[in-house]
This record gives sequence, C-alpha cells and structure tokens, in this order.
Amino acid sequence: MQNCYLGLNHAEKTIKINSDFYRPGGVIMINFKKLCFLFFVIVFCYNLQVSADMGDNSIGINTHIPTSDVIDACLDLGVKWIRVDNNWYQNQPTPSEPNFISALDEAVSYAIASRLKVFMTIAYTPGWASSGNSDGTNSNDVPVAGTYSEYVRKSVAHFRPMGVTHYGLWNEPNLRDFWEGTAEQYVSIIVKPGIEAIELGCADAGYSDCLALGPELSHGGDYDVWLQNILHQMDLQGISFDIYTHHIYQGFPETGVQIWDGDRFFEALDHRRFSFTRRGFIDTLVDSGHAPSRIPDREVWITETGYRCNPPMDSGEQSTQSVYYMRVIDEQLSRAWYTNTFFYEIQDSFDQIDGFGIIRRISGPDSTWSDNFEFKEAYYALKNRIASEPAFHEEPCSFQCCDGLDNDGDTLADMGDSGCSSPEDNDESDDPVVTRPVLEAVFTDRPVVIDGNLEEWWNANFISLSAPENFVSPDHPPANADDISCRFSALWNNDSIYIAVDVTDDVHDNENTPDTIWLGDSVQVAFDIGLNGGSGYDGVDDFEIGWAMTSSGVTKYRWASPPSAPESSEAQVILTPGKAVYEIRIPAGDLGLNGRLNENLEIGFTILVNDSDGEGREGWIEWTPGIGQFKDPDSFGRIRFIRNPAMEEDSFPEFLDLGAEDFIEASDYSISDEGEPDAGNWQKTNGENGCGCSVLR
Repeated sequence: MQNCYLGLNHAEKTIKINSDFYRPGGVIMINFKKLCFLFFVIVFCYNLQVSADMGDNSIGINTHIPTSDVIDACLDLGVKWIRVDNNWYQNQPTPSEPNFISALDEAVSYAIASRLKVFMTIAYTPGWASSGNSDGTNSNDVPVAGTYSEYVRKSVAHFRPMGVTHYGLWNEPNLRDFWEGTAEQYVSIIVKPGIEAIELGCADAGYSDCLALGPELSHGGDYDVWLQNILHQMDLQGISFDIYTHHIYQGFPETGVQIWDGDRFFEALDHRRFSFTRRGFIDTLVDSGHAPSRIPDREVWITETGYRCNPPMDSGEQSTQSVYYMRVIDEQLSRAWYTNTFFYEIQDSFDQIDGFGIIRRISGPDSTWSDNFEFKEAYYALKNRIASEPAFHEEPCSFQCCDGLDNDGDTLADMGDSGCSSPEDNDESDDPVVTRPVLEAVFTDRPVVIDGNLEEWWNANFISLSAPENFVSPDHPPANADDISCRFSALWNNDSIYIAVDVTDDVHDNENTPDTIWLGDSVQVAFDIGLNGGSGYDGVDDFEIGWAMTSSGVTKYRWASPPSAPESSEAQVILTPGKAVYEIRIPAGDLGLNGRLNENLEIGFTILVNDSDGEGREGWIEWTPGIGQFKDPDSFGRIRFIRNPAMEEDSFPEFLDLGAEDFIEASDYSISDEGEPDAGNWQKTNGENGCGCSVLR
C-alpha cells in the first residue's frame, strides 16, 4: 500500500487531514478517539490508493478563444491545459455545413503545436436550430433534436486531427441564461446524442480516443437536484461521462468567507457545511450511487473556479485572488479523484464581470506578448506553484510530433510542422501540399493618383470578402454583408505597389491612437517578402502596416518591419454613407524591393478589414489568417505580379463600381487598332466613335 503522510507533500499526492477536510462531527479529545482517527486515516489512504490511477494531476485555465499572445502567456504560466469555446452559433450560423471560424482553428492549432492540451466546450444554439424561444436570446434555446449531435460529430471530426480529445457537452445547463430546457431535455437532446456523436466524429477522423465530459453545472441554486436527475436519466439510458466536470466559485476562510456565507469551496466540493445548505458534489454523487465509500466512480475536474478582483488591479484584491488560487490547489492535491482545475480566467474581460483574469491587456495582440499585459499577483503565484509541485510534472513525450524537436530540419517542430497530424504522429517530415490563394496584381504604366477615386483601377483583379463567410471574432456573432464587406485589389509599377480596398460598412468608427487603430474601422496588410513563412514575424522581411480615417485625418501605423526599413507609404480614405474607399501606395523600397518588382514575382501577402460600430472592435473580415488572431506568415496568401489581366480575345473588361461616380458612358471609350484591349489601348473618344450605350462601372 502507498504510504500516507499527514500534512506532508508526497510525490504523487498531498494528503491533508485537518478541520477543513475531515469533519467527523466532534473534536478529538482522548487517546481512544485518536486511535479511531488513525484507523480512519489508514482506511482513507487505502481508498485513495484504489483511485490513485484515475489521472495525472494537472492545472488548466479558461481562455475562451485565445489570441496567440494569450496562449504565450499560458505557456509561460506553465499550465498543461486550456479550455476553449466552440460556440455553435458562431461556427454554423446557417443550416449549411459548419464553417469553423479561423480564430478558433488558429487558437487550437497554435496551442497544440505548443504542447498545450485543449478541453473544448461545445455549446449555444444558433437561431436556425432553435425549437422555441422565450426570452429573445437564441443561444440558450433547446435545439431541434438531432441538430446539436450532428454539429458535435462534425466538430470532433474537424478538431480531433488537430489533437483535441476532450469535449464538454454544453455549459452550465442549470442556469437559464445558458439553457432554457429541463435536466431531462439536457440528457435526451444534448448528452445522450452528444456522447454518441463524439464517438462517431472521432471514428470519422480515424481515432477512438475521444472523451465526453460533463455535466458542467454551476454550483448554485438547486444544482444538486439537477445533478441527481441528470445522472439518473443517464443511468436509465446506460450512458456515462468519461470525466465529471463541475464549476465552484465558493471561497475560503482565508479569503473572507464567514459562517453566514454558507458553504466554502471544500464543502461545496465534498460535504455540505450545514443540513440546510445544498448538498456537496460528492454528497450528490453518493446519493446517486456514483461514489461508493465517497470515492467517485470517475475522476473529477473543476473546470471553472476563480476569484474576481474588484477593482481589477487593486493590490489587496490581487493578494486575496492569489490566496484563493493556492487554496484551490491545496484541495485538489488532497484528493486522488480530483485531478484537474481550470481557473477562470486567463485575462480580464473588460465587461460586467471584469476582474477574474490574472493578466490584463494593455496593448497588442502582437508577437511580443510579454509587454501586452499587466500581470497580477496570482499569475506569479500560480506560475511558481506549478513549477515547484512534483505532481504537476510528467515524463517527456517520445513521438516526433510532441518531443519539442525539429526532426526534419525545416525549422518547425511538433504540431507547428505541417507534417504532424497529431501529437502521437511519429513522422514530422511528410508535409502536405498547401494550396494558397493568389491575388494577381496588374502592371500599370499610367500614374496612379492617391485620391480615393479608383478610376485607374478599371482593369484590376478584385477579390471580394464579406460577412458572415469571411468574418472572424472571438466574442461577437457573425455580422452580415451590409455590416461589413469589401473588395480589394493591387496594381504595380517599377517602383510601387498600390492597394485599393472598397469597404461597405454601416457605421464608421475610429478615434484610436495610431498604434491602436486596429481597434476601430481600419485596413491592415502584411507581407512576407522572402516566402519563408514561420509562426510570428521574423524581423528580416516581414511587414505589417495599417491605415484608418480618424478625426485627425488619415492615420497609419507600421507594427512589424526590419529595424532599418523606411516607411513612406501614402494613403487616402474617402468616407461616404455606408462606404469607405482606401487607396494606398507602398514604395518598393519600403518593402526591400527596390529594383526587384518584375513580372511573375510572388510574395506573401494577406489583408483584413476591421469593423467597429461604436463600442470597440467587433471583429474583422480577412482574406487569409495571419494578422488578426495570430501573426503567422505561414498562413498568408500570395501576390503575383503580372503584366496584363487575363482576357478573352476581343472582349471588353468588366467595369467595377469603384469610382466616385455611379456610371460612365461606354461611348466615351473605344479600342485602338493596335494590339489587344489592354490598359494601354483604351482611348477616350468623347462619344464620337462609341456604341452609344451605357454600362455600369
């Protein structure tokens, strides 16, 4: 039998028997009772040994849909797990196939590549799948039977190859803000078909190791009745969760909880303080037949717990938050069946529950993550505790795709290497062929006047982006095309690259400083001149620049470039109701391309348009990932420089509605007798030789 130490740290588990943990109902006063107590400890330790193989101890943190710099902070913190949000209404806003937002894909990919494990919560109904709405909000509606399970199956088939194995079935269904239905509906519409869908989606992806976690209840109200009903219904159906998950925010004596506050954290977890308070989590498992001898039949994860600093950066509140974190870890390490804690949350939310985070954003996101945040006391306390606890460390991975090494010499390692399909993949070298979108930039030998009037762009190749298809946001539902959409293109001559962006936007808003113009309506572009990819800008030939119209006029800022690169771009932004037209010139020398712009040259490129409707950035539309969520040149598309646009013989170019006027007269133009109808052969005739008809530009 494993040794059991009272009040001492054991390499596998710390056993603490004290007034908070062992409450037999009286004070031990005589030797006989001490002997009885010792007997209890021996039996208790024996029971711990029975359950000691439930799972390794871990610490995680709630991140929602994190940006790359937030993931970098998690890595520095030392947590093994992050919890991310797979919001059904965001990823499948219509009955068509799910279109997983790039912010979520990028977050999962980067986290797994960085050897973090991901616990994914799948929840929240889109309007089209609602079976009925009683409060004006669709996300908490009971979905039509079969719609949720189909989405879960496709989610698992999509994310399991990336490395996600743990899936949560909804969030806090006992709170009406998150679920309008009953416990019975939760089991019949979410849990039972959800468990089956996880297994099927995992098999669709060629795996058999996916786990279903739940029920993710909030420890409040009559949660214990909900839990008992859920487990009873699941027993009748012959199904079970692989891991029990629960949310507890109750405090500790050390954080100021008084007798009149009711149960403390350890009582909410285990055994209630008074007969008139709700049952503890283990109490309820016992009553449901799922914790013989008070040892649960599954390991338990507390997937939300935390302390809110109010005000968020108050020093006294930070100290209390730090104490709270340490006490939660004490409670985890004193129970063999309680194996993982996900603290809520990594960063402050700047909303009505602001203050739960242990870091607070002050700039970014960008590739230099550490100067983007203020760090609270709890951040450093948790980092030091994780580093110093033997229970939180494990043997290194032996597979090529999780060993932290660049095994194929391409400067990329593990899941950051496209040759890795999962952390268990043992061949890092079999990179798939990547197909990238290409924007063909047409050569122009005529002057391009930077005035926001795109008359010179008649033969340019334009690419359209619109919401919801190209919309990305970590915290807003998809917008529509009237809210934000655009067309963009590029031209070039021997010394400059020109970019035009014609934006449809119902509200224009940007009063930000130059370095934060991305928080309002604006355009951002990025270049990878050497096509050397990589995750993060290399400081050699990667560039990121943005432009916006503010009350100060046209404002620009360059976030990334080599240290010695000049910056002399010019831009004009023309605002009209519901529209914004950006016309931009970037000298070749600004990008290190002096004398190098020529036909068939290709460079890495992407673009996004930020959208703000008066309350900060809601999201953005993007051509490819690589700017908004992560700085990732690997994800960029390409600009290819060409001499002439592709045209059919004897055809006229299609005019685009990009200028200041609505129409032009086709009779004003004719084709000369010399050559093909390219940009140099269009001549103005003042209506003398034209067809006498009008065409929409």
